Amino acid sequence: MHGGSLVMLNYLRSKYWILRAKDLTKKLYRECITCIRYSKKNTTQLMGQLPDVRVKADRAFKSSGVDYAGPINIRFSPGRGAKSYKGYICLFICMVTRAIHLEAVTDLTAKAFIAAFRRFTSRRGHCQDVYSDNGTNFVGADRQLRDMFNSAKSSIP
Repeated sequence: MHGGSLVMLNYLRSKYWILRAKDLTKKLYRECITCIRYSKKNTTQLMGQLPDVRVKADRAFKSSGVDYAGPINIRFSPGRGAKSYKGYICLFICMVTRAIHLEAVTDLTAKAFIAAFRRFTSRRGHCQDVYSDNGTNFVGADRQLRDMFNSAKSSIP
């Protein structure tokens, strides 16, 4: 009887009267492996609040994330004797649609990232927000871009 302790108790009381039967049926129900398996509750996934840029409908790549992948070996000509060079992939991820844009980068310098970012913005449009980790190339590019904007802002009357 795997319907629960009260079902088992009613079945027993229909034929027999056992003293402290309720306690006995509860104990048997708690120790029954089949009853334990079937009485498990499904767990629900706890999910944190998403940032506003992930929820708000907007044009693609208006809010973007950026990261590097690699290194990868790049060969400019086919064949056995071709020399391979180290390269990286700069990933731009749309925060709303989760679409990706890939740019090939030769090294991990801030200059190479700014060139990749310039190619990205010329194709996808300017970004309102760009999220990244604290890689040295991203921090250096941030510093260079802020200096360029501040000098351009101060030169405009």
